[in-house]
Amino acid sequence: MAMQRPRRSEELPRLPTLPVSHQVQTSFNPPSNWEFYTREVDWGRTCFVQTHRGIAMVGFMGSPGNGLVGFVSSVFSGETRATWHVDDKPAYVSDGSESDYFTWHEFGQLPMELLD
Repeated sequence: MAMQRPRRSEELPRLPTLPVSHQVQTSFNPPSNWEFYTREVDWGRTCFVQTHRGIAMVGFMGSPGNGLVGFVSSVFSGETRATWHVDDKPAYVSDGSESDYFTWHEFGQLPMELLD
């Protein structure tokens, strides 16, 4: 027996939609203030700076003897590429992948001058 599309009177009522201006306002979460901290990890004392917007997190980490690493959480999956632009500094493109150590995507090849 073939399934038939329900008649109009049997369909579920449509839910009201909000005006676009309200949708934009309620879906926008301003970024948090930047958080600065240090933490001991497997390779030594490491400095972190990060900000959150909803569930997404963006930041940088660095430690003596290691390069600057950008990180992003809850945005990407698999390998990806991101453009990093801080203030009036030139933008840099960096390839990223899921970290084996942290629960975020890491982006190396960033120059220290990016945060000067």
